[in-house]
Amino acid sequence: MVPPQGRSEDNEDSLDASWLLGTWSRVPIVEEGDDLNANVQYLVAHGHDVDAARSIVREEYVQEWSPNEQEPGAWDVTTRKPGRGASRTITYPLGEWEESFSGASDIFGKDAATVHRHTALVSRQGGVRHITESGTPLGWETTERYLSATDGTMVVRRTFLRRLDDGSASDDAIVCDQTFERVAAAG
Repeated sequence: MVPPQGRSEDNEDSLDASWLLGTWSRVPIVEEGDDLNANVQYLVAHGHDVDAARSIVREEYVQEWSPNEQEPGAWDVTTRKPGRGASRTITYPLGEWEESFSGASDIFGKDAATVHRHTALVSRQGGVRHITESGTPLGWETTERYLSATDGTMVVRRTFLRRLDDGSASDDAIVCDQTFERVAAAG
């Protein structure tokens, strides 16, 4: 995979991503409008029907971020979806890595497969961003997490290019933003 565009010349080891530390809860999108439509469109591009996508966007989604004890710069992220009883922990190391999944993923597809990923810390627009690029069975995605300068929330921007039947990427990027509020500091 190619490192994220706009990557700074800063050494990733010198970039401080401690703002990720803690427990974050996704702010549900309950009002009709552009944010809801973009998130529904994103999930429809991943194989969900509109009603299922609307339900997924509105369900509770919590992530706990903590530094990985064995690998410098890596983060352990535990995701919980209380409404579905689902929970998983994954380590996001810096650099290239792979994630295997058993299927029935909201964003990776219905069949078991391996996702090829690249994670980097990037200095951009006055802050440190945590960026993961993923090659999935359904297409290519960039997930960019950053701290909002205005209200201290975490913004998660997902940019998705659907895989076409010939294996190439669609020209039409689907972009959606989600907002997470810190509900607990680490420790």
